[in-house]
Formats: sequence, structure tokens, C-alpha cells
Amino acid sequence: QEAPVEPPVDPVKAARAVLAEGKISDDPDSLKQFFKQRTLSEAERKNLAGLIQKLGSDDFDTRENASQTLSGAGLAALPTLRAAGRDSDVEVNRRIEMCLKQLNDVNESGRVNAAALMLAHHKVEGTPKILLDYLPCVPNDESVLEGTRLALILYSKNTDRADPLLEQTLAGKDAKLRTLAAQVLGEALPKARGEVRKLMQDPASEVRYHAGVTLARAGDKSVVPDLLKLITDGSMDDANLVEDLMFQLLGDGKMETTLGQGDAAHRKASRAAWEKWWKDNEAK
Repeated sequence: QEAPVEPPVDPVKAARAVLAEGKISDDPDSLKQFFKQRTLSEAERKNLAGLIQKLGSDDFDTRENASQTLSGAGLAALPTLRAAGRDSDVEVNRRIEMCLKQLNDVNESGRVNAAALMLAHHKVEGTPKILLDYLPCVPNDESVLEGTRLALILYSKNTDRADPLLEQTLAGKDAKLRTLAAQVLGEALPKARGEVRKLMQDPASEVRYHAGVTLARAGDKSVVPDLLKLITDGSMDDANLVEDLMFQLLGDGKMETTLGQGDAAHRKASRAAWEKWWKDNEAK
């Protein structure tokens, strides 16, 4: 007897459940407040380090306020708490461990991603600004970056327009944010793909790769020649990713020349081989 097929997960229903578990309302005002509390300026993020010493204050209220501020900052406080290490003050260590335990136990990343998705679901005006303002607070959290990407894709689809801030981000100074904007607009809005295609000339190879892959998956074959250039002109990581993509297109076929050890000769030969293969097979 075959096992029953699991129904597809409803992301909105799942997000509501995560927020409900944390006793967080999913109405627009509550969601905006959720991010406002956790979005700290650069100065505020630097000031978190000063709170560590206050955890050992002789004054109980000072210790409590410092603990609450660090916990309330959510994921933004994690780098500060982790960098604090072991302090000679037992009370400081105890409170650091309490803050870390609280942040880990409540699945803060899950709540952030659920709140982001619900902002998009409700089509809350200014959702891109809310989420892009928050991202600097968690610069190395890939889970939150992915949750933000999915939320912005949903928001763009739901509103059926390119938010001006996302359009500006396409030409911004931050390569990671240019990549994010390209992925969001390229996947969500066919009418925005012309602007995304301009990033195939971006100075950062990772931006060119992600923009190209997003457009290729959307059915734009014109970007493949530019993607193949990354085999020689991009980083080795990008070259490997492009080759993996081409092998997916190749299917059961064989390619005699590969990147091998990644030296210049192999990269040049691999690019030439794939360019020939694409020229012969593009119409298929």
C-alpha cells in the first residue's frame, strides 16, 4: 500500500502558526512593530557592546534593563553576545547565557521570516523598506536573507509592481543587495526583467551569476552566453556553478572538457566547449 501523499505546505498558514506560538499578532501594525523593535541603527548596534558590562552592575534595575534590551534586539544582539566570551564576573556570564538561551529557544529566525512573509501577504505598504532596513542587523544570517527574498517575491507578486526601493537597489553599492533585488524582481515580475538583464554587465561576478540564473529559469535564453563568460571571467565558485547549470541542461549527454582543477587552461577550454554546445543546441 502506497503511503498517502502529503498535502503541500501552505506558507502563509505555517507563518501564522509560528507567530501564534510566540504570541505575536499577524496584523499589519503588530508586524511593523515587531520589526521596528528589532531594527537598530549602526550606532545602536555598536552600543549593544556597552550593555555587556551593565549586566554586572551593582544595581538590579540596570542589570535587568540591559538584559531586556539585549534580548529585545533579537538576532541583532547575537554577534555581541557571542563575542563577549567568558567574563570574570559570574553575573555577567549568567545573563549572557540566559540571553543566548532565550534567543535560541524562541526560534527567532523563524519568527523573523514568518513576520516578513505575513507583511508580504497583507501587502503592507513599505514592506521592502522595512525588510531592507532590518537586514544590516543580521548581515551573516543566510536563513533570514532567504526568508527576506521569499517574502519580497511574494510582496512583488501580490502588488504586481516593482517597488521603487527595489528598483533603486538594483543599482546600489551593495552587491549582496543588488543580487537580492535581481532575484526578487526577476522571478516575480516579467515586466521588470529588462532592468534585471542590465546586471549581466555588473562588475561583481556573483551578481551576474544570480541575475543570469534567475532570468534563465524564467525562460530567458539570451543570458546564457553571458553566464558562460563567468567560466573564465568569474570567481571559481561562479565558474563551478555555471558548469553545474550547463550539465543540468546537458542531461544524459557527455562533455569531454570540464573545469578540471580550475587552472586557466581548463577554464578556457571548458568555456569554449560549452559555448560551442550552446550554439549547436540553443534552438532545442
